[in-house]
Parts: sequence; C-alpha cells; structure tokens
Amino acid sequence: MIPFSAGITMLKALTPQMGGVHLPSPVAFSSAQPLASIVGQVATLPQQAQLLGADIRTVERIVERAKPEFESIAQDIAGLAQQFLQEAAVYLPKVFSPNPAVALRASTHLASLPGIYVEAAYRRLEEAQHTLESDTATLQAIAAGTEPEHSGDYAATIISGEGEATPEERARGQRALAAAKSQLGTPYVWGGTQPGGFDCSGFTSYSWRQAGVELPRLAEHQNVGKQISQDQLIEGDLLVWDGHVAMYAGNGQIIEAGDPVQMSPLRTTNMGMPFKGYYRPQA
Repeated sequence: MIPFSAGITMLKALTPQMGGVHLPSPVAFSSAQPLASIVGQVATLPQQAQLLGADIRTVERIVERAKPEFESIAQDIAGLAQQFLQEAAVYLPKVFSPNPAVALRASTHLASLPGIYVEAAYRRLEEAQHTLESDTATLQAIAAGTEPEHSGDYAATIISGEGEATPEERARGQRALAAAKSQLGTPYVWGGTQPGGFDCSGFTSYSWRQAGVELPRLAEHQNVGKQISQDQLIEGDLLVWDGHVAMYAGNGQIIEAGDPVQMSPLRTTNMGMPFKGYYRPQA
C-alpha cells in the first residue's frame, strides 16, 4: 500500500524532464594522413572522426524524435496527478461522515488511490519504453561500440515450465493461462478488469478467476499464495513488482497487459519497480 502523500511525490518524481542535449563537433583531422605518410603509416583518426560524426548525427535525430514523446508523457502524468487530487477531494469529506459505512468505504477508496494512479503512471512510462525501444537500443550500441544486444533486463535462465507443483496446482495454472491467452490483443484500459480492456492487475485477476481463484485488485498486493523460485515456475505463476504484475506462460515467456495484452520474454525488471518475486496463487 502506497501512503497518500507518497503517491503525490511518486507521480511528481515519475514525470520525465527533457533537458538540453549538447553534443561535441567532431574534428576532421585533415592533416593527420599527410603527417602519417611521412613515416609510412596510415592515419586512422580521420576515419574515426567520420564514424564519430555519423554517431553524433544519429543521436541528434533520436533526440528530436524523442522530444514529443517526453512532452506527451509529462502531460499524461500531470493529468493523472490532477485526476488523483480531484478524486481524493471527492472522497476525503466522506471519511468524516457520521455514517460508519460511508466513512469506511471512503477511507478504503482513498487508501487505494495512490497505488492505482502510480500504477497508471508506470504503465504510461512502460508504453513509452516500448515506443522508444529501437532508439534506445541504437543509443546503447553507440555508447558500447557494439551491435545492440539485450541489456540484461531479461532473466538469464529459460524455464521449461516443469517446476515442482501438485497436479491440482498445475491444472489451475493451465486454466488461468488459457484464460489469459484468450485475451491476447485486448487493449490496455486503466482500471479495466473485463474482456474489452484490462490493466495489468485486472488482467491477472480475471484470468485467475476463470480458474476459481480470487486475487487482490492491485498489482502490488498480488504477491499471494506460495512464493517460489524462478526454477520452480509453472504456467500461470505470477511475477509481481511494486506496481506491475504478469503471468508466466512457459518456455521463458510471460503474458501481460501491455497495450495490447501480449507475450514478452521472461524478465525481472520493469521500469525500475522493485521486484517482489514469483508467486503461485492457491485455491
């Protein structure tokens, strides 16, 4: 559960700031080859300068492409913060209602608001990460002087889906996964819990409900059931972050409510969120 004041602070911290990018101008080294020829050598500096110039131009193009996305993210998260405060303003007076039932519902709803809006902000950042994925890989390759490779976000071990489990656990997980796969391609909808539109925790809750198991509504609360290790994963097990949740789909893959519901490689990182671990819901 995210404290109310921390929710405001986190939304502010998650808003990206796009500062100016100042890149150096490459030196031509036009005199390097004549000087090298005196001693019978071939100068490499001119060629390296040309490569550096090409990299600088590539970075400049990427920065220009990224600016509108950064501005859009900032506007969207600012909008979420405003909605958060507006909704809180509606429910806060009800906390002091003389009717205990009304006061309890208002208190419960207020307590859930920070997690809901912070999860939505993380999801917006995750969408941007997917949008900028190709450019990010290019920048990483330029920085490393290598071809783009996976940056270590993906879990190194590929799990076959044959972890330790009872027949009942395996059957429930397979039913949950079948329900999840039936929703592939469903668009992301903040607060969505039904076919037609899901957020991450609404998606896993729906899928496991088809297997007869009810899960808590918020992603960070779905670390329920049996905690397991990566090598014990079976189909249907949950990967839980503090702000996101996904389902293991076997063969080193997960299924999650991105935009749309999609398959992704197994990983333990998600936009800097703390990873809580792997969990197997129990009936």
